[in-house]
Amino acid sequence: MFILLFIMSMCSTHAVEPSLQELYNAEFKKAELLKTEFDKYNAAGDVRRATSVLEELSSIKAYRTPREIFSICKKVRKADCSLFKARVFENEGNAGAAMELYLRSGRTRDYVRLKALSGQDVNSDLNSAYFSKEDRAYYSGLYYLSKGDWSQAISYLSSKPSFNLFYSYLMLGELGKARSLLESYSEARDLNSVVDKMKMKAVMLYAENEQYKAEDILKELLKYFPKDPICLRYLAHIYYRTGWFDLAEDIYEGLISEEWRDTELYYLLYERTEMRVRYLMPEKSLKDVDRIIKEYPGRPDFIVQFISWLLEYGYVDMAEKYLDRITLGQNSYTDSLRYFAEGLIKEYGSRYPEALVSYSKAYELHSAPEYKDRAEAIKEAEKLSERNSKAPSLDCDNYSVKNRGAGWYLVQIKGTKQQWPVKYYARLEGGKLSVLLKLRFIYDNKMNFGDRGMLWSKSISSLWSYDKMDLKSVEVKGNDEDAISVNVVPWPSSFYLKRASSHEWSVLTPLRVIDHEAGHLLGLFDEYYETDARIRSRNVKRHVGEPGSIMRNMLSGTPQKRHIQFILSSLKCAK
Repeated sequence: MFILLFIMSMCSTHAVEPSLQELYNAEFKKAELLKTEFDKYNAAGDVRRATSVLEELSSIKAYRTPREIFSICKKVRKADCSLFKARVFENEGNAGAAMELYLRSGRTRDYVRLKALSGQDVNSDLNSAYFSKEDRAYYSGLYYLSKGDWSQAISYLSSKPSFNLFYSYLMLGELGKARSLLESYSEARDLNSVVDKMKMKAVMLYAENEQYKAEDILKELLKYFPKDPICLRYLAHIYYRTGWFDLAEDIYEGLISEEWRDTELYYLLYERTEMRVRYLMPEKSLKDVDRIIKEYPGRPDFIVQFISWLLEYGYVDMAEKYLDRITLGQNSYTDSLRYFAEGLIKEYGSRYPEALVSYSKAYELHSAPEYKDRAEAIKEAEKLSERNSKAPSLDCDNYSVKNRGAGWYLVQIKGTKQQWPVKYYARLEGGKLSVLLKLRFIYDNKMNFGDRGMLWSKSISSLWSYDKMDLKSVEVKGNDEDAISVNVVPWPSSFYLKRASSHEWSVLTPLRVIDHEAGHLLGLFDEYYETDARIRSRNVKRHVGEPGSIMRNMLSGTPQKRHIQFILSSLKCAK
């Protein structure tokens, strides 16, 4: 009676969409009634009806695990438990055994579904008259989804809103279409559709970098479905990006040990590799890297991505070692990747003419826009270097320099023309410049900030103590009017592109990027070529093109003498 009333309430025109708790409770109540019915038939020796009820019971995920359902079946004398054993195998990652049992128990749809999700071609299976046009589209969509062919997956899945369609849009970078699909999702009235809608909402929030809001929804779902792989995977993403390495590691380890689908396993290994590099543990990632190279030989693009992560965090020797894992002569696309990765390594080392040759070769073989952009940026920077080699002059109208006693001056920007805060102490003693930079880090308490403030300050102090300048960067707590406030945010989601700025750093921002941003806090400008046409006018107004500058290349480089002279000249603005 409770279930009937509940269903009637959901059909009401003005009914509010039921909560996850309500739907879960209703499903559980239904399962208990079915269990009572099963016990009755089993006691009467009616095997056919008992197993039929048990099959219906096994479809209610709110009630028992597949292994528990299989244990119940084994208590029924002379019952065929092949279907329930197949579901145990599927749940525990043995796809081959599960498919064999699905066939044996006559479950053709489950067999084809699992085969498609395993990345195996299902065309011959779908030619059977057993499948409708809608069935063929659905299972073909699952096959292309498992292969990572998102465009094809969308073409087959687009007739009906679903999480798989939503996910395919996200993977193609079509965030607008994914958002529209979520907004148009029909009002959820059953447990499965409510769960799907909540997952979509959580992943959409994650994609938009609203990571804490996404975390709340995922944790709510995991209260009811603690083994859900999608919820666990995105929770691992969020932990990784908010500083909780150990929590993310535990989840990834569990998922990778149980995962059997090729595509999902590839991305799990890929994500864990990226996480370990960003946490400065590249050696720990090598087992996953070698596994991907061995088991997914058709993904040389992964090696390029791995090399770019290594360079981003300064692991040049390791990057050069893995360059040799992309062998030339396989095909033009793979060769282009090899030359592109080679260009990245050379550019990191400020070997710009050599990098230009590598990028140009890559573009000749495969006309990727990124190859062309890299080559053009180097060419234009070289041209600008010839006519734009003077250090920028200081405009005292924009600076406020106040005497604070004991030889110290407080230097800061007066106006609003500068896009970043500038505020530091400076004094000149015995021909040597001393600089004190105070940083106050602001972050959400949910983030695991740890000792990053100390690590960043140490890196800044080490790099910028150069050519007759001693710089000390310190983290300050509480209110200090002479400190610069820097917001610390989660590392951007995998769907959300955002660079660090002088006043906002991510919890996993590489040290060389932090050092670059510290240069801005000392009043210095970027010195790299702007590829964005909207702001390209900046190129001719500043020093661009000289190799080896920390302000030119955010992956490598050091301070230059002109930088120290520029900082020193600020003291000339003192009244």
